[in-house]
Amino acid sequence: MELGDEIYEEQVIRGSIQEKIFPIGQVKSDFEEAQVVYDAFQCHEWVHDIGRILHRDISMNNLMFRRIDGEVYGVLNDFDLATGIDDLDRTPTSKHRAGTRPFMAHEQHSDKWNGPPRYRHDAESFFYLILMLGCNYSKPGTKVENAPYGSWFDAGDQHLYLSKRVLYTEGVFLPPTKRSGYEEWGRQIQRLLIRGFNARLSFELDRDNEPDGGSFNQDTLGGHFTADKLREVLSRFDNRIVISRDPAKLYLNFPS
Repeated sequence: MELGDEIYEEQVIRGSIQEKIFPIGQVKSDFEEAQVVYDAFQCHEWVHDIGRILHRDISMNNLMFRRIDGEVYGVLNDFDLATGIDDLDRTPTSKHRAGTRPFMAHEQHSDKWNGPPRYRHDAESFFYLILMLGCNYSKPGTKVENAPYGSWFDAGDQHLYLSKRVLYTEGVFLPPTKRSGYEEWGRQIQRLLIRGFNARLSFELDRDNEPDGGSFNQDTLGGHFTADKLREVLSRFDNRIVISRDPAKLYLNFPS
């Protein structure tokens, strides 16, 4: 292309237009917020089962939503730390610890843990997400004073490890909350985790007496902490049905 006496290389400018999505704190009600959480869980299951990917950074900042015809559609955002399940054996130990620390699985805070990342670590992060929403907020986007889990955002790994571990090993109940839907979610998921970690402990104690050591599904804590069990919990909130959707359409940013 010529401009006066100068010759310039022709260039093309391209851009993309993306639909705007919003942080979870901008929903209008507890039930809408619960729908966003359940949608994000369904997105997670789709990329795990179909894409064979672990997200590894489930947190409040990564749960977003779009609103279409007045209805919210949850989005699981930010796959920067995601890992292919088939590549876990080749992931360097130094990269096993990843995520937003208040939401990381409890054993990932231990200096004795060196991986690999597992499905249950992502699923455990959903549990902490629910604790935060139910106990640290009085309604969407509104934090309470002296939030029960406020210290988790500044604490070190030892504090986080002990504070999270006690939820499964000493029968500690969750703090009371006026957000009854989240309290019920939290208690049900806590029971699944307690059963799972108790089953793992029993297996480890009995394994010494078995010549071949036996086997235990570490990804789902012996089948006690599975996607199906979590879906059964998350599909109801405050005695209302939460909508189940096509995860592929949620993930690909299309409404159901």
